[in-house]
Amino acid sequence: MNVNVKDDDADFPALKIADWMLGGDAGFAARLVARIRVKEGLSYSVGSSLEVNSLDRAGDWVALAQYAPQNRDKVEAAFKDEMTKLSIEGFLPDELAAAKSGYRQSQQLARAGDSRLAAMLAEGMHIRRTLAWDAAIDRKVQMLTQNDVQAVITKYLDVLRMTIVHAGDFAKTVK
Repeated sequence: MNVNVKDDDADFPALKIADWMLGGDAGFAARLVARIRVKEGLSYSVGSSLEVNSLDRAGDWVALAQYAPQNRDKVEAAFKDEMTKLSIEGFLPDELAAAKSGYRQSQQLARAGDSRLAAMLAEGMHIRRTLAWDAAIDRKVQMLTQNDVQAVITKYLDVLRMTIVHAGDFAKTVK
């Protein structure tokens, strides 16, 4: 799904944490993982990724699943159902609190590693930012409300506008 967002847009922190809760980094607690892999056992792995740029608006959000060919239709149906429910009901307060905490810890851990910190500083020099910019994003994430996250889901992650692609050997799939 194309997302017309840069990392300095007001919607970025909420979109980042929405991705976290969907399948980006929340592990087995992520909505798509919990539904498709854990609850229904339809896939080997499930995840999502938000990629936005500092210099242009060519962002994207991708959700993916690896599954046995015979589960294709069930995986797609579960994905669509979960995304539709989310657009109506949103995330629960405890999901948002856990995501904020997990995000904060991941950022602290990233900055603790020399190679990652050096990469962040080098990128910052290229785009004329300091770690103060990263700290500001961290504060914005911690201030997010359920309404903030719900608004970006509605605005950017509409399942009816998503392109769904299946890749694999489905020729031998028995229906």
